[in-house]
Amino acid sequence: MRAIKILDTHTINKIAAGEVVERPCSVVKELVENSIDAKASSITVEIKNGGIDLIRVTDNGVGIPKDQVEVAFLRHATSKITSAEDLYEVISLGFRGEALASIAAVSNVELLTKEEQELTGKRIEISGGKMSAAEEVACPNGTTFIMRHLFFNVPARKAFLSSSSSEGAKISDYMYKLALAHPEVSFKYIQNGKTIFTTSGDHELKHAILNIYGKEYARNTLECYYKSDTIECMGLIGKPVLNRGNRNYEHFFINGRYIKSQLLQGAVEDAYKTLVMVGKFPFSVLHLYLDPSLVDVNVHPTKLQVRFKNPDTIYKAVYEGVSHALREAYLVPQVATEPGPKEAKVEPVIEQGIIDTFFAPRKEKEEVTPQSLLKHNPTDFQREDVNPPSISRLFGNRDSHHVSPQSIDTYEKQLSQVFKEEMIHQSTTEPTDEMIHELEKPNKEYGISRFEDVPLPPKIQVEEKPTSPAILPTDYRIVGQVFKTYWLIEYHEKVFIIDQHAAHERVLYEQFMAEFKANEVATQLLLMPETLMVTPVEMTLLNEHEELFKKLGFQFEAFGENAVAIREVPFILNEPLSPAVFKEVLDRLTHDKLQDIAELKAEAIIRMSCRSAIKAHDQISDRECRKLIELLLALDNPFTCPHGRPTLVALTQVDIEKMFKRI
Repeated sequence: MRAIKILDTHTINKIAAGEVVERPCSVVKELVENSIDAKASSITVEIKNGGIDLIRVTDNGVGIPKDQVEVAFLRHATSKITSAEDLYEVISLGFRGEALASIAAVSNVELLTKEEQELTGKRIEISGGKMSAAEEVACPNGTTFIMRHLFFNVPARKAFLSSSSSEGAKISDYMYKLALAHPEVSFKYIQNGKTIFTTSGDHELKHAILNIYGKEYARNTLECYYKSDTIECMGLIGKPVLNRGNRNYEHFFINGRYIKSQLLQGAVEDAYKTLVMVGKFPFSVLHLYLDPSLVDVNVHPTKLQVRFKNPDTIYKAVYEGVSHALREAYLVPQVATEPGPKEAKVEPVIEQGIIDTFFAPRKEKEEVTPQSLLKHNPTDFQREDVNPPSISRLFGNRDSHHVSPQSIDTYEKQLSQVFKEEMIHQSTTEPTDEMIHELEKPNKEYGISRFEDVPLPPKIQVEEKPTSPAILPTDYRIVGQVFKTYWLIEYHEKVFIIDQHAAHERVLYEQFMAEFKANEVATQLLLMPETLMVTPVEMTLLNEHEELFKKLGFQFEAFGENAVAIREVPFILNEPLSPAVFKEVLDRLTHDKLQDIAELKAEAIIRMSCRSAIKAHDQISDRECRKLIELLLALDNPFTCPHGRPTLVALTQVDIEKMFKRI
C-alpha cells in the first residue's frame, strides 16, 4: 500500500475544477454571473468552436481593484460573503469563490479589468493555474475575461466533451436563460463570428422574449403576478396555443438566479390542466422574489438546484398567479388564412376586441392590469445595498410605456439589423360547394332536456351584481350545424365554430368537479359487492386512508383477512364508476404517490364526462345549441375541453374575404 500524503496545490485545483467546470457552458455561466454581480448593464459573450477554443466575456461592470486581481484567482477567494452566516442572506449569483481558480486551472486565461475611478487597469495571464504575466495597461472600464483551449492539460476531460456544435448549443440555451433572467441587462451573444441575438436591456421581459423566441411568442404571452407577505411572483406565461412537447420552455428564476425545480414545474402545469393536451407543456418565464433565508441555493456547485423552506407557499404563489392570469384571458384560437395549404391552421387570436365583447364579464372581480400592477410594492427583504426587484425590472415603466402588439412591431423593426423580421404565416381552407342549411329539427335521442338537466355548477353561480344587464350577448346568430359535429355562430364580424362534443364535455366536467369539491358526490349501492384481493400492506393502507376513499365515493369493508368488498361506487353523470378505479387508487397509495390522487380523480371525471357528452355526428337542434352555448360561456374556462382541445375557434370576416380574393 502506498503512503498517504497531501496533494500539491496544482493537483488539488485540477481535481476541484471538475466540480465547477464540467464543460464550456459552465465557464460561460460562471463568468456572466460574475459580470451581473459586478452590476454590469452591458455584457458581450463570444465563443468559438463550441467554447472549447475561445470564450470571451466583456462587461461594463465595476471592475476588480488592481491589488486584488491576483487574489481573485485563489481558491475560495470571494467578495460576496465573509462568513457562513452570510449564506442565509446571499443574493449574489456567485459566492463560493471557486470559479476563477477552477477555470484558470484547466485552460489559458487572460484578464483585463479597470475600475471607473482609475486611470489604468490591470492585465494578467494564467496558464494551467500558473501566472505567466501581470502588468498595468490602458483598457475600458469593466472586465474582459478571455479563456482559450479548455482542458488543454486534462485530455481525459476533453475527450468526454460532446461535439463543438453540441457544446455551442448548450451555451446558446443558457445564454437565452440569462437574457430572460435579467431583462435589465443588454446582452450580445456571438458564436463563431456570427451574432446570434442581442437584447436591449430596457427592463421589458416581453422584448427579451421577442429577441430570443420571436414575434409569435412575444404576442401570445400573458402577464402573471402574485404577491403575499413572503413571496412575489411575476413574469409572462404563454397562452395554451404556445405548448411544446417538452419542458424546455418552462423557465424559473429565484431572486434573479435560473433554477430547475419540479415543484415549480408542477405548479405551472397544474394551472394549465385541461387547457393543454396531455403530453404538452406550457411556455412560461416566471421570476420569484423571496427572503434569501427561505431558500437554500448552496445545494450543488452549479447552483441549479435549490431547497425551499416553505414549498407549499411557493407552490401556491406560482399556481395562483398562473391560474389568475389564465382565468382573466380570452383564449379563443383563431383560424387564419394564407394561400397554398389545404388544411386550416389554428393560430392564436391577436386582435380580441370582438371576442372581448362576445365573452362579456359575468360579475365584478379584481383584475390584474398593467395599471394595477404598479400598485404592488415588491416584497421588502433585501439588504440596503441591494436594489429590490420591482415590476419595472421585468415590465418597464408602465406609466410611460406599455408593450402592445404595435410596440412589439416597432421594437422589432429597430432590431432588424440583428435578426430578420418574422413573417406571420397563415393558412387557408379551400371553399366547398356544399351549402350550410339551418338544422331546425330536434333530435329525439338528444332532446333539449339533455342540456336543461345540466344545472350551472355551484362555483359559477352569479352571486355578485353583474357588470351588465345581460350575462351573454343576445344578438349572435346560429347559422347551423355542419358535419353533424360543429356549429357555426355568427357574431358581428366573426364566425365562431363550436365543437359540440368538446363543449358539452367541458360543461359536464365542471358540474361534477363542483360537486366533488362540495363533498356532494353521489354514490350507487352495488347489487353484488365487488370483491378485491389485497395484500396485508394494502389492507393497512386502506384502513389508514378510508376517509380518502369515502370522499371519492367508495364504500368498502373487510371481507376476510386478504380481501375487501366494495359496496358503493361514485355515481358520475348518470353512470356508476367502475370499481377498477378503486384498485388504481390503491396502487397509487402503495407506491407512495399520494400527490397523484388528485390527478387520478380528475382523469376519472374526464373519462366519465367524455362518455356522457353528446358525440360527433349527433344532430341537435338550434334550441339545444343555444342552451349549450349559455352553459358553456357561463364557465370560468369555456375555451377547452378537459383534454385540452379547443371548444371553439374564430374566423373573421377579413379571413373569409381573403379566401375569395376580395381584399
